[in-house]
Amino acid sequence: MTQLRGVLSRFRVDLRPQHSGTADPQLQAYFTIPVDTPDRAGRLATALRELDAVEAAYVQPPPEPA
Repeated sequence: MTQLRGVLSRFRVDLRPQHSGTADPQLQAYFTIPVDTPDRAGRLATALRELDAVEAAYVQPPPEPA
């Protein structure tokens, strides 16, 4: 967890539970991290994927127009 805290600190971001308030332990493992630019999101996801404590990290694509 120390490595994860280091990455979060370096990028100055915080984890937010994706399913806040759930009692399901599997859903409690999912988080989002809001960032300001796609480039920064990509660099953060790459740094997170390098950590043993992180199973997966990806950048959500922007929504498609209706």
